[in-house]
Amino acid sequence: MPKFMLVNSEDEFIAMQALKSAGALANSNAGVINPLANWGIQVISDENIANTAWSGTATQWFMFASPKDAPVIEVVFLNGQQTPYQEEADQTDVDGRYWKIRMDVNAEAIGYRGGVRVDGA
Repeated sequence: MPKFMLVNSEDEFIAMQALKSAGALANSNAGVINPLANWGIQVISDENIANTAWSGTATQWFMFASPKDAPVIEVVFLNGQQTPYQEEADQTDVDGRYWKIRMDVNAEAIGYRGGVRVDGA
């Protein structure tokens, strides 16, 4: 059962229209209901989805199940540290300070059943 729809930020309005409209978008008959309207799918948009260098098309979109039902990606943190590590020090050659901020994290695909990619038009 899909829970999240990940789309390009330019297609967010169309995705919300397709998922939340009371009537089916492809049919001009007002009596035809939209079967997706009450599924509660959350639309998430990101401009990086349109990056055709890694995705292939600018109109692709993804659907994911709830991570509780079918996890697809797992994010792990080194020693359980879920906040960024920051370090600051005075610079001796100029007036000022420098900051070093890092986050020790890794993401890995752990399953395929909870996600689908659609290339679009």
